[in-house]
Amino acid sequence: FDFLEKPIALQKLLKTVATALKHSEQLPKSEITLTTLGKSQLIVALKERLDKIASSTSLGPSPVLLIGPKGCGAELCARFLQAANTPWMHLLDYAQLVAAPLDILEQVRDGVLYLSEVAELNKTEQKGLLLLITKAEKYNVRVVCATSENLPKMQAEGTFDHNLLQLLSAVSLRVPALEEHKDDIPDLAVAIANLQFELANVPYCEFDIAALNALRNASWPGDIAQLDAVIRNLI
Repeated sequence: FDFLEKPIALQKLLKTVATALKHSEQLPKSEITLTTLGKSQLIVALKERLDKIASSTSLGPSPVLLIGPKGCGAELCARFLQAANTPWMHLLDYAQLVAAPLDILEQVRDGVLYLSEVAELNKTEQKGLLLLITKAEKYNVRVVCATSENLPKMQAEGTFDHNLLQLLSAVSLRVPALEEHKDDIPDLAVAIANLQFELANVPYCEFDIAALNALRNASWPGDIAQLDAVIRNLI
């Protein structure tokens, strides 16, 4: 973004960082949807299960637990459960679960509340989430929690609340790792790239077959999040 000459003056450093942060906030973010995640049998089955969950709201929107490795696209699944023109909140400040759980529900009334790693909550925050979930139906809020950890093992070790696990486990589904549906990578790579061409106004280019095969055969320990970053860097 910029360069600084040594010795670096503190004010110059702070000003440059502030400008860079402001610039980055204005850049378009690549937003992959569940529709572009792939056409493999695994992804089709995942969509079908999410469709059933989304439509079964006769008893109110039940909480959902998404289980899969970090970066696997759990947020895409949570977004899939969000009805059009309704609120969305990705809760990052878990302390709010203790201080003001009902305020959270009021802010996201009729929408979806998403927690990206429920295993990170401490005992008090877990109690707050439990209270929030029991009150969520009154606000017509669907709570979606994701995890890459073994929650039953954590519960057995005494680090995860038993009642909370019971509540979350009622509706749970596994989100497959990218390694499990590698045949979707070429289409996914093209979808991510096309989104960048559209949003970032960069010159159009194509991956040749060899490049797409290289991406498909590569290892992706960071899952879809890593693939997304790599594609954007290549562009």
